[in-house]
Amino acid sequence: ERFIDSINRAAMDFIENKIIPEIKDECEKEIDKEISIELNRDELSFYVSYPHMSLYGYIIPKVKIEMSSLSAIVPTEIKGVEPFINLELSDEYKVKFNVKCMKSERTFWEKVLILHQEANRVRGGFPRRYSRHYYDLYMIYNSSRWEDIINNLKLLDSVREFTMTFYNRGWSKLIEARPGSFRLLPNKKYLIELEDDYKMMSQMIFGIAPKFDEIIDTMAKIEKEINSLKFKKINI
Repeated sequence: ERFIDSINRAAMDFIENKIIPEIKDECEKEIDKEISIELNRDELSFYVSYPHMSLYGYIIPKVKIEMSSLSAIVPTEIKGVEPFINLELSDEYKVKFNVKCMKSERTFWEKVLILHQEANRVRGGFPRRYSRHYYDLYMIYNSSRWEDIINNLKLLDSVREFTMTFYNRGWSKLIEARPGSFRLLPNKKYLIELEDDYKMMSQMIFGIAPKFDEIIDTMAKIEKEINSLKFKKINI
């Protein structure tokens, strides 16, 4: 634990003294305006504030950038990114660029482990703004990549080992995060808080947001499918 703390402190010092000044300088040159960047050492993150016109209180006008020194980012892939404003612009003004990002396979198993931890939380203190993880799993489950993702147990083992090494909690029961003993459904008390959070988070979803009950039903399906893998012969 002391080793992890020392690494995180060194990383935050580097971000505060090197990364943030460079980002601030480059952004201010680009937009010709002063910007505010706030470091949060407890979250191992920093927040870049931006001008906004949003009337929704849930949507904070800040970009959160997580730069933990203890993170795994494989497997990755290159994806094209473009702003929604492109839908309104003529071709000469449209912007698109490629970024290296984590593949959805790892995102899935990381979020599954998060939900497993929260399902085992018994003393309250449930984190805010976590309904996004349940929504993300719902979207992955309904994607074309679902079959490939659910059968990648080798990646699950890797993600679980990494999480247990650096982010384990005694109550989280990560040792049980295996096919046959996974838990994804929150307890009744947290379910109420989670639904309230989802109602507010829905402001961030383009189009019609799926109903909360539909998302929870999907979590039950995912839990059942993962646990059923214990009884299947899968090439890993």
